[in-house]
Amino acid sequence: MNIGLFAGPTFRPHPEHVSWLGQLAKAGGHRVVGLSCDGAVSDCYGRALLGRSRMGCVPCSLAGLRAYPGVEIQSARTLTGSSTPSGWRDAEVLSSVRTILREEDDLRLGGPEATALLSRLAAPAAQMYAKCCEWIQRERLDAVLVFNGRMDVTRAAIRAAQHCGIRFATIERASFDTGVRVTPMTDCNSLRSEHRLQAIFRDDPLLADQAAFAADFIARRVMRMPVSEWRSYNPDRVAAEWPHPSTGARVLVGPSSQYEVRGEEGWEELGDMRQAVDEVVERLGPGASVVVRGHPVWGETIAGATGESAARYYREWCSKRGYAFVEPDSKADTRSLMMQADVVLATGGTIGIEAACAGRAVLALAPCYYQASGAVGNAVGRGSSESALMIRQVAPRERIRHALRAIYTHAYRTTQYCRYTRPFPGRQGAEWEYRSDADFSQVERALMSGFTQADDERVATDTTAEDAVIDSMQGEHWRELVDDAQRHRREQSFSGGEWRRLRLSIPARVLLSVRGRLPKGDRLRSPKR
Repeated sequence: MNIGLFAGPTFRPHPEHVSWLGQLAKAGGHRVVGLSCDGAVSDCYGRALLGRSRMGCVPCSLAGLRAYPGVEIQSARTLTGSSTPSGWRDAEVLSSVRTILREEDDLRLGGPEATALLSRLAAPAAQMYAKCCEWIQRERLDAVLVFNGRMDVTRAAIRAAQHCGIRFATIERASFDTGVRVTPMTDCNSLRSEHRLQAIFRDDPLLADQAAFAADFIARRVMRMPVSEWRSYNPDRVAAEWPHPSTGARVLVGPSSQYEVRGEEGWEELGDMRQAVDEVVERLGPGASVVVRGHPVWGETIAGATGESAARYYREWCSKRGYAFVEPDSKADTRSLMMQADVVLATGGTIGIEAACAGRAVLALAPCYYQASGAVGNAVGRGSSESALMIRQVAPRERIRHALRAIYTHAYRTTQYCRYTRPFPGRQGAEWEYRSDADFSQVERALMSGFTQADDERVATDTTAEDAVIDSMQGEHWRELVDDAQRHRREQSFSGGEWRRLRLSIPARVLLSVRGRLPKGDRLRSPKR
């Protein structure tokens, strides 16, 4: 096959992952060619987010696909993009607008700031769409691998692939500590392959190493140990008492940011989360005590934008409804509130699966990887909360069991190349190393089938291993669980090969050395927009 690579904004470690997969494809006998923007369009999400001038294109080009020798990289500047083919809509950049402004309220998208930003991003994205169409046709590409596929210029690349009738997959870093997310024929937010694999493995017991790896995810959080994730929050948290009087059920609501997914393909069922909470509270009967824990990310300033708009969206609603609102920058430990709740309402994020691992009754109100896992009540879609509340009748031990299976499938089955990739120590998950015996076959299967295939198809024949791990979790033997996971990692066997880092060009080595001392990705500050 002729395979194209496109990375767009150089948020670490995404260009590295895309380049590594391209090198695997080349080693597998495919022709591989990458496309670097090189400032070919007048603006983009990365520049708007970080407040950069055109000079910001220089480090972006140096640290992008050009940073990794071994694959031919062409410049988008050589493409005319003189006319935009059919199939492009300015609304394709709405997700970028929402994310930059961190806006939850649809009504505010008609305001002057959002309108100006939409206009600013739409024309350059349309030009990149035209350039990518021209590139695909000129190079006679059969497939393209694209970072993300949600942000403006990356969305342009996957829409170009669709327009040209070729296969594509979007690439993202793993949610947890190993692997690469490969999502065929849609953008990185799609849950289509995830839900398919969750359904396949939902009732299959875990082996000892699988159960240990899934439990390690929870144990490290409880023990406040370092995790190699894009974000971790509230490291100095303190135990908190339930802040609201109650005569009925105690309800903890864990809202998460919806601005990256609202209105996107596959998220049509995502309604107003405030209405969804009100519906559940009404069904729980009088006297319910509702505590809404503002997401800690809303207390952070990201590239010059605060999360106050999202916090205000929920704070004002809580005030009208008589709910308690815990501020995003509060040091209150969410887990301590979770353990005092009778019901936890999750609108995405990890709070739902963490609560299920604690044996709590959880309702998923928004699409998420664990919504149909059996660990939580699936209340996605209006009017579904009554049946979802039946999760309260499920034994806590069984909630934990299904939560562990859901975590493992998400982290080690949907995520690809888990045995072949790992973060390089001391680099905040921004630089990785890879095993030399990996090959491109997993991506090929995903491209051909249109679905991510299970990275690990092994299952146990009984629940013995799961039961032992659940006993340790219920007994709060967290250190033993972490040690057990580490032992299983040491015992992993490989058929051959060795761990290697990708070779860097000299300019990229200098630039990334400086970047390694700076905050990750969008935590870099920008001038006020």
